[in-house]
Amino acid sequence: MASNELAQPGVPNFVDLLRSFPGQARLALGTRGVLWATFAGIVGMICCAVAFAVIALSLHRSDIDPQRRKARDVLTLDNASRLLMRSILASSSAGQSSNAAPIADAPWRHFTDSLRTLCRDFDVPPQTALAATCVAQQEFTDRVGREIRNFDTQRRPIDVAALRHLLQLRDEITELSLSTTRAADDLIGELVDDYSWALLVLTLSTTGFVCAGLVLILLVGRTSMDYHAQWRRAADAAQQAGASRDMLSEVVEALPAGIVVYDSGERLIMCNSVARTLTPALRRDDAIGRTYSALAHDSARALEAAGLGPQPVQEWIERFRSKTTERTRQTEDGRWFDWSEKGTASGLTVGLRVDVTDLKRHEFALEQARAEQEHARALPVAGRFNG
Repeated sequence: MASNELAQPGVPNFVDLLRSFPGQARLALGTRGVLWATFAGIVGMICCAVAFAVIALSLHRSDIDPQRRKARDVLTLDNASRLLMRSILASSSAGQSSNAAPIADAPWRHFTDSLRTLCRDFDVPPQTALAATCVAQQEFTDRVGREIRNFDTQRRPIDVAALRHLLQLRDEITELSLSTTRAADDLIGELVDDYSWALLVLTLSTTGFVCAGLVLILLVGRTSMDYHAQWRRAADAAQQAGASRDMLSEVVEALPAGIVVYDSGERLIMCNSVARTLTPALRRDDAIGRTYSALAHDSARALEAAGLGPQPVQEWIERFRSKTTERTRQTEDGRWFDWSEKGTASGLTVGLRVDVTDLKRHEFALEQARAEQEHARALPVAGRFNG
């Protein structure tokens, strides 16, 4: 449970990604690039919205199936009425001839079926004979059909009222056919205009979307090239920094003095081999990163364990932090070193351990020689007093 809680903050949240995106975009593209990308994105979204809206409206306008069905049914009824009237005229001209085709079969049946379809599916113009016929369709079919069958079988002339009704229906069907044809032609013209305008809008929207995409591609390409150039410069700088660090490490390692470097938090960040020979705590594998106080206590414990007695650890720490005093210490192998610390402008602390063994030996030799000389001078004086 604890491991999951510790790992959870490291998982990027979608809200955090959204919040960090503007800063990352500004860092990658710059303020000017962000403005161009925003403008291109807005233009692309507007173009997409306009294109989808025009497509939706075009699909709505192209719903002409009812008009097509109406035109087809009207034309079918027009042809059926024309065929019926032609058959009646042909039978009337033939007289008593037995070769005349019966009207009550195909012509009349085709006409009544077409009329029934038109009256069922569409609203016929009101206050017309066609509308009245649709209302009383069964009565019309029975009355006129009976007259036509009598005309076919008995060659009795069709009733004048029924014939006048058929002629009136024929005229209204012809006018309805003409009006339907004109409406279909007007609809086709409107569709052509609408689709021309829609095609123009779609072309402009596509052009705007492509231009916005090109702007975004150019921005992404420029950012990629800048990132690659920065990566190359960073790689070169890292290589140069590595070379400088290696050279500095070689120089520090070649010095006869001990060098230790601590950061602003008093944590050890570098030391050479001479410093490790002087301080036992620096020989540990985990010495890098530890504070001076921890290393000083480790060194004091090691010296006390070697039988050298209590060590002034607090004095060492105060001297390290003061960076003003120097201290001379003798190592286990008999050498003498001057210990001093200096602070840098960036907050680092550089410790210097200089070998002063030869100087100490000369001091001891001079003190011994001075003591012997004073002792030699004192002997004659003592002889005189004794004499």
